[in-house]
Amino acid sequence: MGTKTLAPLALAAALVSAPAAYADPSSATHWVGLPDSDHGFLVDTETGAAWMTGGCLVPLKNAVKTGNSWTVREAGMVSAGRAMAMLDQTFELTLDPAAPSFSVTNPARGGRQSFAAALKSCDAGACNGLAAQPVCEQ
Repeated sequence: MGTKTLAPLALAAALVSAPAAYADPSSATHWVGLPDSDHGFLVDTETGAAWMTGGCLVPLKNAVKTGNSWTVREAGMVSAGRAMAMLDQTFELTLDPAAPSFSVTNPARGGRQSFAAALKSCDAGACNGLAAQPVCEQ
């Protein structure tokens, strides 16, 4: 492989690398996700650390707070069968107790999809089961 081929591969690897090692899902302060399901997002509102939940944890880049919402953009190469594909998604997590929701924006898949959600405060170990999920294999 030439240098021109390696540069995009190095960039792709950097885009999908896991967040800093100090991030710990057991420190999450809130979970927002589909009612009656494990599918959703853990967020540490002190640090912005975020994880997607549902069978296994997917560490996300740190989320940025705007009002009651936290936004995180994930862009990088992912395995799609035998090939690699570019995945570019933005998650907006609304932690408003009166109207919790989350949305996923993926320009390649029709734009923004929004979902009414359940909100859980992680006080007193309420999110321990979600935080203890195994980390998804990459």
